Amino acid sequence: MVSGLLQPRLAQWRQRLHPLLVRLRLASAPAPLPVLVERLVAKHLGSPVRHVHSEAVAAQKSARRSMKRRYARHILVTEEANSRRIEIFTKTGGDAADARRERFVSRLRLPVFSMPAFVGSGQAAEGATALWVFATGGRPSLAEFKLGGLMDMARAIAVLNGHVDQAAREIPDLPVATRRAEPEAPRMRAVLQQRDGAVAGRLTELDRFARLEEAALERLGRIGNQVLVHQDIGSPNLLLDRQTASLFLLDWEKLAVAAPGCDLRWFAAAPPGDQRVLADCYVETLAASGHRTTVTDVLFAMNLMRVLRERDRVMHGLFRTRFSPQQVMEKLAALSRVLEDLP
Repeated sequence: MVSGLLQPRLAQWRQRLHPLLVRLRLASAPAPLPVLVERLVAKHLGSPVRHVHSEAVAAQKSARRSMKRRYARHILVTEEANSRRIEIFTKTGGDAADARRERFVSRLRLPVFSMPAFVGSGQAAEGATALWVFATGGRPSLAEFKLGGLMDMARAIAVLNGHVDQAAREIPDLPVATRRAEPEAPRMRAVLQQRDGAVAGRLTELDRFARLEEAALERLGRIGNQVLVHQDIGSPNLLLDRQTASLFLLDWEKLAVAAPGCDLRWFAAAPPGDQRVLADCYVETLAASGHRTTVTDVLFAMNLMRVLRERDRVMHGLFRTRFSPQQVMEKLAALSRVLEDLP
């Protein structure tokens, strides 16, 4: 009886509340990417802006990683009498950015290097998204820089590496691990044997590489994770604006506490004499921040990082069956020779 009397009223209330519920659902749903960009840029500037245009940006990283991420360039204008144009870079998908890390990086003031200003992050309909002021320029090669310019870079990297205590305070979950410092020879052996059971007796070069890899990683462990490192300085994470000479250092996702010298990996392609000069500059500047190491250890870490990067490329080619077992052995033989010659 009671329920029969209430039903018409409940129907009326549902009809009246329906538009409000729809608006609430729409308000709580993630906004499309251009709308999110407009909101975050307006909040960053403290004044309204209007989104005009966006276009996809080609990924500079591996195809596997770019499948998880989408990159775009956005054009906005301020809504004022003398409107100005603003260009924004967005990274969408995956763990787009750690806001605490990016704010810390944006506040860093390093010699030589500039960091794109972090605007903010949020959830768009397309996925988690982070925003930076768009940086322009080309990818430089090591050969473009004279030794004096590289020395300035080595000093700037040492200044960055010395910020470890400040970073640990501001980023509580900052990783403590040197990138790539894990042995890969056992995995290579397993893949090769799975592909061809008869290959087990033809792995002499893998055995040699495994011994050298293990010894090198043990030595790196003894040096210890002591300084704040970017872990991937070099192309494609350097962007040189040749008109203004601004050198942007991009992609800080691997920021961690790691071994000194690891951030000099790009310099391992320089002649040995230049490497020693750069290591000297680095050690002297790092000591000024209270972190002491030796030129020998820095040269070791610098060159080891280059070997481990090439090792990972061999692994990638092996997994994708681009390299035959014989090609893998040849490449490992070349890497073993470098490991044997490390300082």
